[in-house]
Amino acid sequence: MNRFSNKILKISIAFLLCASPALAFDRNALIGEWGTEQQCQRELITPSGTKHATPFDIHSDWMSYGDVWCRLNWSTASPSRSDTVDTVKALCGEDSVRDYQITFKLANDELSIVWNQWHKNGPLMRCPT
Repeated sequence: MNRFSNKILKISIAFLLCASPALAFDRNALIGEWGTEQQCQRELITPSGTKHATPFDIHSDWMSYGDVWCRLNWSTASPSRSDTVDTVKALCGEDSVRDYQITFKLANDELSIVWNQWHKNGPLMRCPT
């Protein structure tokens, strides 16, 4: 490798090491409970019903929403989308296991969760502790 190529390689590696963490989304910002006001207060879904609304409870490697639990396998965020993290796969189940591709988008303290690019929950707020 000539000196010019070696210098380009060193600059590229330095850029990746220095720039990527600053641009990458911090998935720890998602950890906690997220929902609408009704979900955060665990209000009855219907006034005469018995089922309560529940928020999304997000942890580092799993998420629950009521009786549904998902195992999350994270991918890295794209630098051009620093407010978004995609999961490679979410294995979710209540009675059976299903695979989902989930996109989390956090902007202005509001979270949107998009399932397989066709169903969206949100915007959701962080529930008070």
